[in-house]
Amino acid sequence: MTNLFDADQVRQALTTLHGGSAGFIHICSTGGWTGGTFTTDTSGLNAAVDYVRGLDAKGKAGIYARVTTLSRPLNPGERGAADLSLAFPGFWTDLDIAGPGHKTSAPLPPNVEEARRIVAESGLPEPTLLIHSGGGLYSWHLLDEPHLITPDTIAVISALSERFQQIVKASAERLGYEYGPVGDLPRVLRIPGTVNRKTKDPRPCFIMEGASGTTYPLAELAPLIFGIPLPEPKTPPAPAAALPFTQPRPVRDAEDGLSPGDDYNARATWDEILINRLGWTKLYTRSGVTYWRHPNATSDVSATTGRNDGDNLWVFSTNTQFEPQRVYDKFGAYTLLTRGSTSPAAFSGAGKELYAQGYGARRDRDDPRDLIVPAVEGNLALATVHQLHPEPQRPMPPAGLTPPVLPEEFWAARPMFGQIRQAAHSRLIAPDGVFGAVLARAAVRIDYRIMLRAIVGRPQPLNVFVALGGLSGGGKGASLDTASELLPFTNVDGHHIREISAGSGEGIVKKFFTRAEKKDDEGRGGGMEWQQTIHGILVRVDEGSMFGPLMKRQGQTTTETLRQAWSGERLGGSYADEDRGQQLAPHTYRLCVLLGIQPEIAGFLFDDTFGGLPQRFLWLAVQAPEMPDLDAIPAYPGRLDWAPPAVDLRGSDRLFVGVGELNRQFVDVAPEVEHEIRVAHLAQVTGRAAADPLDGHANLSRLKVAAILGALDGRIAVSVEDWALAGMVMATSTAVRRWMQARVKATEAESRKARNIAHVEREVMAEDAKANARVVRMAKRAHKYVGQILDAGEKATYRAVNRKFGGTEKDGVNAAIDHALEMDWIRRDGEAFALGESVPR
Repeated sequence: MTNLFDADQVRQALTTLHGGSAGFIHICSTGGWTGGTFTTDTSGLNAAVDYVRGLDAKGKAGIYARVTTLSRPLNPGERGAADLSLAFPGFWTDLDIAGPGHKTSAPLPPNVEEARRIVAESGLPEPTLLIHSGGGLYSWHLLDEPHLITPDTIAVISALSERFQQIVKASAERLGYEYGPVGDLPRVLRIPGTVNRKTKDPRPCFIMEGASGTTYPLAELAPLIFGIPLPEPKTPPAPAAALPFTQPRPVRDAEDGLSPGDDYNARATWDEILINRLGWTKLYTRSGVTYWRHPNATSDVSATTGRNDGDNLWVFSTNTQFEPQRVYDKFGAYTLLTRGSTSPAAFSGAGKELYAQGYGARRDRDDPRDLIVPAVEGNLALATVHQLHPEPQRPMPPAGLTPPVLPEEFWAARPMFGQIRQAAHSRLIAPDGVFGAVLARAAVRIDYRIMLRAIVGRPQPLNVFVALGGLSGGGKGASLDTASELLPFTNVDGHHIREISAGSGEGIVKKFFTRAEKKDDEGRGGGMEWQQTIHGILVRVDEGSMFGPLMKRQGQTTTETLRQAWSGERLGGSYADEDRGQQLAPHTYRLCVLLGIQPEIAGFLFDDTFGGLPQRFLWLAVQAPEMPDLDAIPAYPGRLDWAPPAVDLRGSDRLFVGVGELNRQFVDVAPEVEHEIRVAHLAQVTGRAAADPLDGHANLSRLKVAAILGALDGRIAVSVEDWALAGMVMATSTAVRRWMQARVKATEAESRKARNIAHVEREVMAEDAKANARVVRMAKRAHKYVGQILDAGEKATYRAVNRKFGGTEKDGVNAAIDHALEMDWIRRDGEAFALGESVPR
């Protein structure tokens, strides 16, 4: 019997779907389904191919790979639920084709062509990859890069996958075929190169030709998937306005001062809303998150409550009274179900209804108004209810143009923060950008011998990198200049500072050194040598557009130097002679970076995610949604009254760094903070918590920020309050970074679209040129054929001329004759043709 197994196809398929992705590939087969897990690097792929080869040698009826990678290897007997999914490569279909192996009476497409037609007429773009499963068709719409699934995004990805399947199902039904949705994240599909042995005649599973090969950004594909309409459900839910709703419980004491919405949120329960009146099913609760299913559900989970320690309803299903991909608090759900809308007017009306029932009567105003403020986090449109005060509300900025900013409670926490904000407002620039620049300048001024002790890992310096992101003209340079006025550099004994612009790695290191006379132990001169005279350097880059080309230059060492400098590692080449360069020993310097950058050009930073550079940056915005009115601009408050705490090396700790022992003073960190850091680190190391690669240094960055905030408060210590304030900074940094990434992806998508359009236009022009040349050639031959027919004494009818052209040219005869007539190479003579006045050259 011919061996149908193809190891090359197995390798190609696994590499295409999961090669280099985060997590572990899961291979399984009939007769057990638990299988084995493998890493996604070359050695792991080799091992996976060998494992598949072994399963084939055992004659397994089917050998499969999971569509998503796993966040950890499976335990014996474990198959891996959805919550273990880590990397999502794209969207798939599993279309059965009529024939042996399918135990169903439902109508199935009779052949591959009809199965492909289901996908082609669904409204989805061309598939990236087509696979014949030996009994059906798999199509893949692969993402341009796998999407990392987190506890916060699994619901969104699941909802997208479910809707993708519903789109294919609807297309199949329009064509008269049956399709069962298979969008669950633990789904396994047969591996190309293996053999389908479900029937007595083994059939190969193989990669087909004819697919587009195009991959798609999730940011482009997701709106398309949600934009394709689906047919109305066969049993539509009752109109929202007609649904009964739980009546409010007895009125709380009005002295609370709560609004009706706040009071309802505090006292209503999701069981009352979802179970008692809507008939939903509570499936289970895990890690504080409750999973729900509605009566018309086509999948297991329709929504969750309790995610991210909140008391909101996260809706994924497209077949409920609620809008999909939305988050509702209880008052928002109440408003939708009783008013049929979540418009501002509906919120106001719902609030008045609850007021009439005595809910939370406020003493300070009689006619409260409500506003729904949309915000965007990942792929979810969040809605939160904000109570308005009587003063006019500022209009919301256009979606996506304004990045997240530090919260009001941060600015109110300490007088120095208020002074920084006042300085920014006096210059009409964003406070966050000025604060970020002050933070970096303060870090440079703190003596390099002050360090963080090894709470986890190794000791760390207070070296920080700050990226100030904003649109063109947002005030990046002005933020840096204002910070330098607020906190100018001053040198102290043992810690000299300078500010430089970006350069190569060797160039940055060289700025710590000057040429000086070399002296022996007795003070006698002996030539010149490089000596470290600078201990703190601030690398200032006003425009990231200058930094990008430098980082991409072949052979550059800038990114490597910056990554090492953030951790205080040895800097400089392996050489260190008087002519070629210098070396900085570990922890003998302070190096900080201030980078102003526009989101549209920040892609080069995120390109180094796996190298580790972007996760070392603190991200803050140089734009602000709230600024004082022009008639209320404050005066510039003057310099900050601050000097860094003096280093005290008496009785200091000793740090061994491989070049001897160094005297160092370690920052005193509150025990509660140390415990929190260790607990989080242990969860990550043991695999109990999965982190975004860009959050790999989040707690260390937060500790550095907390230590600098402590120093700004006059202490070489981190208090619980410092840690909490640093948490606000890091939360804002994460939000700004995601905003930057979204802008980068949007810009890249536009660039790809423009390139694609230009490519298509070039192709069309080329095809037009080819077609035109073909028409001209055939028109000349039409003139020739008319002459030949007339010379033979026959009538040059259309049929006679047409017969002269070959079979592959028939589609171009009409255009050729029209062109020949236009050029007067031939002319009409009744129902036939005659030669014209012109002769083709």
